Amino acid sequence: MCVSAGLLLSSRDESQLREEKMREMSGRCLCGQVRYSATAEPAIVAVCHCKNCQKSTGTAFSVVIGVPKSAISIEGPVKTFHDTGDSGQSVDRNFCSECGSPIFSDVALMADIVFIKAGTLDDAALARSKNARLLRQRAELDSDPPR
Repeated sequence: MCVSAGLLLSSRDESQLREEKMREMSGRCLCGQVRYSATAEPAIVAVCHCKNCQKSTGTAFSVVIGVPKSAISIEGPVKTFHDTGDSGQSVDRNFCSECGSPIFSDVALMADIVFIKAGTLDDAALARSKNARLLRQRAELDSDPPR
């Protein structure tokens, strides 16, 4: 996850955070055995194009929503893959032990934040944010698609 690469992370100003109401969000894995809920405004909504996010999602990027760890409750059987980010620090990728859906990541460089995978949200509109940030340059993909 590129947030582990030590790249500049832009979050909202403190004054904006104080003025906004807390947002309730919930989500689940594909099979429904892992569920989570959080009451917090996202600290960050980001798109990561690092190689490890590509590998863990099976696509060109991962959309994540960072919320304070203290604001999230997770229920169900979660397994953890211990990864290393570009910074050399740990990134724990947590997924449903039954269906394999990636649910959230814990990043050592931002120990107070949980990064929820946006695709697991019950309301995908919560992933849209006026404060969304692109954390890393887009991956260099082939300019000519296979024929």
